[in-house]
Amino acid sequence: MLVHGGGIRGFMSGLALWPERQVGLFVSNNGYSDRLVRDLVASFAARFLPKYVRPRAAGVEGLPLSRYAGAYRALSATSGTIEKAGALRNGDLEIDTTFWNRLAIGRSRFIPLGNGAFVENWSGERLWVVERPGRSVLAVTTDPVNGVVGFERVPWYSTARCHREVLFVCCLVFVSVLLPWHRAAASREGSRHPSPAVRGARGARLLLASVAVANLLALVLVVAAFRGTQGAGMLFGLPVLVSWAQRLAAAAGVAGLLLVAGLWPVWRAEGWSPRARLCFTAGVAACVVFTAWAWHWHLV
Repeated sequence: MLVHGGGIRGFMSGLALWPERQVGLFVSNNGYSDRLVRDLVASFAARFLPKYVRPRAAGVEGLPLSRYAGAYRALSATSGTIEKAGALRNGDLEIDTTFWNRLAIGRSRFIPLGNGAFVENWSGERLWVVERPGRSVLAVTTDPVNGVVGFERVPWYSTARCHREVLFVCCLVFVSVLLPWHRAAASREGSRHPSPAVRGARGARLLLASVAVANLLALVLVVAAFRGTQGAGMLFGLPVLVSWAQRLAAAAGVAGLLLVAGLWPVWRAEGWSPRARLCFTAGVAACVVFTAWAWHWHLV
């Protein structure tokens, strides 16, 4: 069966074709429910077409499947705009293997049929893996609404899980920069007549705190913007708050690069403990990493 679905707020449609039988079915309804489309196509197939017989995996039990394990992302995912960041929220398709020589996707178990073909143990959903040099492309046949969806395996450093963990660590460092103990760590800098190194260290510490606040505020604006769209996302254009967050993150990125030059006076300033210098260095590293992270997801 060849299937394709589509819709937007106001209608939902689905097209199913059985080329060998020269039969096709097109369903469209006013509304935004895919249940009618899915149930009608399934009922039509059950009534007029032979029932599906679950195949067995005879003779392929020894096929190694570990090379297919990993994180996969939809080929249709946007990669050139801020919509790319949707992968952070939705996550990737995680494929694993089991002791019984099966591919595991969530709770589903796929039996190998040979030549890169698999079938789900109970529902009969088909799955194909097409291997290319250096990567694997996975095609999954789902329900009549979504149709055939292609996925590409992504390296570990590009997975949504890895980038969420990087973001979490950066946010922890930004919050620690603003805590009182961080400001008090370098309180023995001198008082009335500070040296140029001490003045530079104080300015660098103030700039680091400002960059940390700006980055955290940019993240809050992005989350608030998409929360306020009530599920519409970017259907009606880029939210205004996201535009402000992009400008704020870009300015913080430029200031964060300037902090690299502030490492020298901080390490030369008197009164700073080794722990305070290391904490400042970690804060600067978090600012640089966050800027690179935001650039990767088109948030700047």
